[in-house]
Amino acid sequence: MIVSTVKAHASVAAAVLVLLSSCGKQDPDGKVTMSQNGKYHAGQIWKYKTRKGEESSKVSIIRIDNNKVAGTSYHISVDNLQFKNPRIAGGIQRVLSHLPVSVETLDASVTELIATDADPTDEFEEGYKIWSDVSENGGGVFTVPVARVVELAEEGMSEKHDPERAQR
Repeated sequence: MIVSTVKAHASVAAAVLVLLSSCGKQDPDGKVTMSQNGKYHAGQIWKYKTRKGEESSKVSIIRIDNNKVAGTSYHISVDNLQFKNPRIAGGIQRVLSHLPVSVETLDASVTELIATDADPTDEFEEGYKIWSDVSENGGGVFTVPVARVVELAEEGMSEKHDPERAQR
């Protein structure tokens, strides 16, 4: 189901329809700033278990949402990738600007907190909007490790570019 979702959408923002049931601390605007377990906060930058050749890649937690459909969702950006994308000049994408993930994804992936000053980019905001427009309460989230999400996104981009491969 994850792969077909990635194939179906150019943005990996509208991912998996998996429900979560945790909650978090909200600021006065209703934006969640901290997860229930207190470990994850918006603005954190983490080292994580990367794919081979992407050891300098980092995960930035940009936003944390809580809604009645998906529970707590963590909206991350992943940088310093060697993501093959035949649809862009040069064929290598360095950043996945917006990925909605679960606490299980973060727990299985992050290894070391390295900073607390991550800011959203315009690309992140665009991806987040696509995700949140999927339904009244936001789209689904990935529940597999970040490195696997990157692989799935890369596979989806390649299949979208190669119609023969997409039919297999």
